[in-house]
Amino acid sequence: MNEITIIKPDDMHLHIREGQIMHTVIKHTAKQFARAIIMPNLDKPIINAEMAHDYYLDIKKAAPNFEPLMTVYFNEDLNKDVLDKIQRLDCIFGIKLYPSGVTTNSEKGIKSIDDCFPIFEDMESKNIPLLLHGEVNDPSIDIFDREKVFIDRYLEKICRTFPKLRIVLEHISTKEAVDFVVEAHKDVAATITPQHMLLNRN
Repeated sequence: MNEITIIKPDDMHLHIREGQIMHTVIKHTAKQFARAIIMPNLDKPIINAEMAHDYYLDIKKAAPNFEPLMTVYFNEDLNKDVLDKIQRLDCIFGIKLYPSGVTTNSEKGIKSIDDCFPIFEDMESKNIPLLLHGEVNDPSIDIFDREKVFIDRYLEKICRTFPKLRIVLEHISTKEAVDFVVEAHKDVAATITPQHMLLNRN
């Protein structure tokens, strides 16, 4: 075999926002992709199962033949009851953690990774994937080093502490991230966003 044809792939990291923007974007996406992981960092973040389900229904109404795989925005109100509801909904794929201030609509993101460990433990026991925006928000660290520093400071410890937690390191863009994922336990994966590969100091 010399060739593989992917008839209709999945988009593993998709922002469609909301309102008219969502209706426009999702129609273009549905032409190319069968499914997609939907990011939850809207103006009003998707912070629980109910909001994720409502968002799912909105997307399905706009694109009936497309399958959105929903995520919930990691927030301080997560607890065992909220995780139970997330686990029961088939349309929810995982929980997305944004360190506060690292990207669009991340102001309500996490200020302390260490404070998240009790929730990581519950997610591990319930087999709920953790999706990570792997970047530190530290102006003293060069922007091209922020992924590596996140891995060194936080991700190594998370993986050691929770060896059965399913983790996806989102949109990796460094050799260090590739090496880490290759060498990590089998439930650690990553996505690569092509346009990030085009960014350099010029």
